[in-house]
Amino acid sequence: ADKDKLEVEVAKIANTEVRVELKANEKNHLFAALTREKISGLLKEKGIEISSGLIDIEAPIKEVGTFSIPVSVGEKQTHFTLVVEAR
Repeated sequence: ADKDKLEVEVAKIANTEVRVELKANEKNHLFAALTREKISGLLKEKGIEISSGLIDIEAPIKEVGTFSIPVSVGEKQTHFTLVVEAR
């Protein structure tokens, strides 16, 4: 049942765009890096429950930009777009 629920959440996120405004310096480097846990929290604010362990980023995001974030559940993989803007 949990796996089915996860697959529904992953289907919700497919090709979604999530925007966030964060404090950044004049070189567009973020003051606080976006970790898997923080990204999971951003998704939760949008009504999508995805555990941080399912978010496949190699390293925390440390700058402003547009990022394709992969999410995996078992054999299924999808992605969403994360747009990080300077505040």
